[in-house]
Amino acid sequence: EREFGDYKSYFVNKQLKQQKADQEFVKWEQKRNPNNKNYIPIFKNCIVYINGYTNPNSQTLRKLVTLYGGKYSSTENPMVTHIIATKLTPRKLTLLKYRKVVKPEWIVDSIKNQNLMNWRIYSLLNSKTFSGTKVTDKIPVHNNVPNQKKYFDKEKTCNQEHQVQKDSTISKNIDSKDPEFLKYYFSNSRLHHLSTWKSDLKSEFVEKAIEVNLQQNNLLKMKTSVSTSNSIVLHIDFDCFFAKVSSLNYPNIDFEKFPVCVSHGSGTSDISSCNYVCRKFGIKNGMWVQNAKKICPNLICLKYNFVNYEKISRTFYDYLLQNIQFNSILPVSIDEVLLDVNCESKSDIDILAEKIRNDILQLTKCTISVGASTNVLLAKLSLKKAKPNGYFFLNSEDHLFLETFLNNTLVRDLPGVGRSTIERFQKELGSNCLNPIKIGNIKKINKGRFISIFGNKTGSKFYDYTRGVDHFSISKEINKIRFDANKSVSIDVNWGVRFDHWKQVETFLTSLSQELVNRMKKIKKVGSTLVLKIMKRAPNAPVVPPKFLGMGECVQLSKSSKIGLPTNDVGIISTEAKCLLRLINCNPIEIRGVGIQMKNL
Repeated sequence: EREFGDYKSYFVNKQLKQQKADQEFVKWEQKRNPNNKNYIPIFKNCIVYINGYTNPNSQTLRKLVTLYGGKYSSTENPMVTHIIATKLTPRKLTLLKYRKVVKPEWIVDSIKNQNLMNWRIYSLLNSKTFSGTKVTDKIPVHNNVPNQKKYFDKEKTCNQEHQVQKDSTISKNIDSKDPEFLKYYFSNSRLHHLSTWKSDLKSEFVEKAIEVNLQQNNLLKMKTSVSTSNSIVLHIDFDCFFAKVSSLNYPNIDFEKFPVCVSHGSGTSDISSCNYVCRKFGIKNGMWVQNAKKICPNLICLKYNFVNYEKISRTFYDYLLQNIQFNSILPVSIDEVLLDVNCESKSDIDILAEKIRNDILQLTKCTISVGASTNVLLAKLSLKKAKPNGYFFLNSEDHLFLETFLNNTLVRDLPGVGRSTIERFQKELGSNCLNPIKIGNIKKINKGRFISIFGNKTGSKFYDYTRGVDHFSISKEINKIRFDANKSVSIDVNWGVRFDHWKQVETFLTSLSQELVNRMKKIKKVGSTLVLKIMKRAPNAPVVPPKFLGMGECVQLSKSSKIGLPTNDVGIISTEAKCLLRLINCNPIEIRGVGIQMKNL
């Protein structure tokens, strides 16, 4: 139920209901007149807003636009392509002077001629049809009226104050059509900052890990008596890292008792991290704050604290690199790591895991969980069992216990398994499919069938997973990361992307290319393969998504091209990007996200 004053949710829901009603009306009309083939999509890609009195009336125009392939918007917003009006106030004329404002005859004549007419012929702005006083009309000044100047000065002051307020809020409504959008986006987007910050920090830890791995390997070569047959993988992960670290600044909050999450706002802002108290209510990472508060009204939302995140991450990795003897270390994220260590017995593993857990708790005041086993897959599944704030060792030598453990493990907990994979398994199992699917349910599928469903590489991997086998090597992965470091640079913008025409998209691509070049120069690289990704609004997705200026449901389109000589010249890159844009040929109005990548650095 909406809270008082929740206008944003009200209008979003209203827009969704209106679009659904329009779709149902078109289906009803087509069903009523199945032989009528005159409803050609004349207004395809047109989004119409009707302003004030019109003839025909607004309801008639709305039905006509919808029947002939267009969309109707109940509000005047950046997505609207055409505004239908008979008269405009001087104020509206000023606000809409760069918009396509047309008379109702544009719709009527387009249908009559079965072709989209040139809107300029029907432009209301050209005809200068006003209602009320013209903005340029001069107000006569009479000298015999006392204090007249004072009132005009006051009016001027009020207008100036209004302009200041308008300028101060303009950044809140900025989108990709604004030349300063990218500068605003990269400086204010917490999502962008979070992703790049995590990536940079992880890269730094990987560099340190590579250096320490080389040192450890040299020591192992010198100590020929050391056996690696007792190699054990430890999967270490913080519990609710962002939520816990943010809560450290609030000693009055009992993290184990109260529902706590981290988000950069309210409403449709995503929850990036939440504690286990939240999860008992059904709250998950990625859920909107407003939806979470419906099921948990007492939810405590904390802000990001990047300084403390980085501080605790560094403490975590410095401790591991300086205090733990290992064969290999692989940073998975800023709060998660894989360790390959040598242990002679289960008791050695238990002692090491508990030592790490206790030491990290003392150093950071944050809890971690540890999963341990003989390979990365089993260590990952052990970690799932250990959470929260626990430790679990899965002994693969106890074959009966291992088989029972795997048979009761959910397929969705396996690495690389998502919704699409689950759906394929469900289709394969047919009527015998249980929900949720466990590994024991798919073990009867032979290896050949796995390969037939998923392909040779993925099929073989999933088949091995069902038997607890994993060929992933931490040391090989570190070497691969070392070799592949900085093989590509990319930028993706998936919020605030709205365009009216090609010129705006090309201008945006020029700015995006400049940002890409800046990043390439920062790492002193040139590239030879350019990739352009366009996120196009899905056919059945609402024109105005629930999240303000969000991407919504989209279809990804992409094209790539090889540039003759490796380069980081912005002119060459932006020109190539515009060529790829033309090849993709997506209507600018439908674009919701743009990504650009330079490969083969």
